[in-house]
Formats: sequence, C-alpha cells, structure tokens
Amino acid sequence: MSYQIPREHWYQIIDVFTRIDELLETLIKQNNEIINLLRSIQVQPSIGGEPIIVRRKRANTYKVYVLDLTTARSDEPLGLMEEGITASSMTILRVDAPFQIKINSRSHEGIDASVGASWTDWEIHEVYISNDAADPLYVPGGGTKNKYGVIYIEWGD
Repeated sequence: MSYQIPREHWYQIIDVFTRIDELLETLIKQNNEIINLLRSIQVQPSIGGEPIIVRRKRANTYKVYVLDLTTARSDEPLGLMEEGITASSMTILRVDAPFQIKINSRSHEGIDASVGASWTDWEIHEVYISNDAADPLYVPGGGTKNKYGVIYIEWGD
C-alpha cells in the first residue's frame, strides 16, 4: 500500500528539507572552524626523557591506643605530636561508650566515634579526644569493668 502526499502539502516537506540542509551547512562551517583552531595550536614537546614516578611511603609501623572512657576528657591530645608521629591512616576499633575525635586541630568539629570508622591517605599530626566520664560496667558476682575506646594508627618511617 502506498501513500501519496497531496500536492498542497508538498511545500511543507520541501520547507523541512530546506531547514535541515541549512542546519547541516551551519554545522559543517562550525566544525571547520574548530578544526582550523585545533590546527593553530602548537604543542610543546615534553622536556626530559623518562616520566617522573612519585610513590607514597607505605605504612610500616602502627600503634594501638586504648582509651579508658570512664575518665572524662575535653580535647585531650592522643599524643602523636609528642611521639613524633605523622599518621597516614587511623581506624576506630572499639567504642564501649560515646566519645568524639577531632583530627589535627581542636577547632575542627568533633566526629562521633564508631567502630570501623577509618581515615586513609591522611596526614594526621594529632587526634583530640573528648568524652564524658562513662559509668563502669558492673560485672555479675561483684566488681566493675571499665569501658574503653580503641584507636589503631598507622604511619611510615
């Protein structure tokens, strides 16, 4: 079955084709201008021969810091600066009671500690700890057990 376009509508089809043709001509002109611009750019040859490879020092030393959370603290340093440590990563391993950390500055906003929270590829110069004194855990049969926070620190020598 074939369909014939009535002669009175031919002008509409011719108009559409004319518009497409004009659009294509405009695009070809713009494309040629871009090609000419790209040809005019001069690329400088690289200086030197071998590529420069930068390798980050890998962590080869670690320390585990245990915090007694039954003792209150307010932005108390963990002691990295005092020990001459610049850590590259830190992970919180244990949180028996809420505490917050601030990395590198007391003026930073505190971060609530949670087990598994980790910072990698950092330059950690100091960690500041804040917590309210936690009530000790009462052990069945008498006695108490302190609540702890544990932080794992890595650095390269």
